[in-house]
Amino acid sequence: MFSAEELSAALTSLPCALQMKRHADVRINALVVESRRLTINLTQMFTFLMFHYLLLSILQLAVHAVLLPPIFSGVQLVWLVVIIIPALAVSMLFSPAERALMKLHTSRAKDRITSMSYLAVAFLVRCFATGVVCALVFGFALHELCQQDDRDCHSLFGAQNSGGMRTWNGRSDRDIQTLTLAQNIATWLFTFYMTFASASYLHRVRGIHRFNPFRNRTWTTMAATVIGLQTLYFFVSTQATANSLGGRSVRLSDVSTELLTLPLLWVVAVILFNELFKAYDAKREDRDQKRARLEFGTKLGMHSPI
Repeated sequence: MFSAEELSAALTSLPCALQMKRHADVRINALVVESRRLTINLTQMFTFLMFHYLLLSILQLAVHAVLLPPIFSGVQLVWLVVIIIPALAVSMLFSPAERALMKLHTSRAKDRITSMSYLAVAFLVRCFATGVVCALVFGFALHELCQQDDRDCHSLFGAQNSGGMRTWNGRSDRDIQTLTLAQNIATWLFTFYMTFASASYLHRVRGIHRFNPFRNRTWTTMAATVIGLQTLYFFVSTQATANSLGGRSVRLSDVSTELLTLPLLWVVAVILFNELFKAYDAKREDRDQKRARLEFGTKLGMHSPI
């Protein structure tokens, strides 16, 4: 049984995220390190979430602007927004603290990294080109699959001379398998690029050549799981659509080998763009830290009694 004091203490501490016993050997320095680590990792996590949610919206808008079908179906959007992207983002919270964490000075860098101009440039460098590649692969996949039916297929406007009910500029209901396969290819590529790009978000300024991403075992496990789940979703979705509609089954082998393999090489550019931006950001961060140390030393000297 609890005494009245113990029960009162337990109820009072319910909202607390951190609880300590009276004689616990806890050092304040360790608590400050942990709080700084979580704050930095939360910043990286929300930046990753914001950029890739924004990229999803821009991709959907862009393909509609050129009169193409949606690059992601409603189910695929929910799959990415609720499961895939948050799974990678949460794993960033488990990145270990950097050695010089307690030597970082509070500077005005937070005003720079939260400005609209900084975020816009970061998004364009780190994500925009990847979105363009996904949209191009989606469009070319639709075009190749359309041509296999011996129809006059326009690169953007589909089979304009096909008869029957038209849903997406010449693509009738019987083309839903083609659309599903193209959407699954684009979704898998998006997940593949995003998984490798997430490695650059595990550390604030250090590149992957200086900070081994595999130190974060949670991210390593989650990255492999995400790619595995997306691959499983690819085949289940494609087969389920073929079974529900019947008729001629559209397979992955119907898409040219070049269109399936060449986009995989873009992952090198994805890593390179992210690392180049981090190298630029590291120089800005180093300059801000030097300025903060100088200001701190100047103020300390002005108020020194010696």
